[in-house]
Amino acid sequence: MKVRRLERACARAAPRFERGALVPLLACAARLEATGVRVFGRHLEVLEAGGRDDGTTRALRALLHDERRHARSCAAALERLVGPHERPALAALQAEVARIDRSLGVSSSVVVWAVSAALALRDRRAA
Repeated sequence: MKVRRLERACARAAPRFERGALVPLLACAARLEATGVRVFGRHLEVLEAGGRDDGTTRALRALLHDERRHARSCAAALERLVGPHERPALAALQAEVARIDRSLGVSSSVVVWAVSAALALRDRRAA
């Protein structure tokens, strides 16, 4: 449901940007990465407050580091790709993406990020 709503928002917004669909895609990615930073950061705080420093805690630290890097990359790419005359359209899109992200609650975000974390851990172990 969330992905479908984000896809529709991106499709509507794409014509407003010289770079087309790339800008809405990056705007969505930036928001989702920021959500990952918040979620993983909160989980890590809880684990560290409890004095844990096990494999889960170390994996979350690594994931959080990656998510922060991804969030910075998305934001930097948007800065480079969006011209001054497109800033109002970007701000409107970012507000819409944020509304969609918030409207579906934390549970869907946690599921998405838990699956992402599991896949990332699997890939790290395989490497």
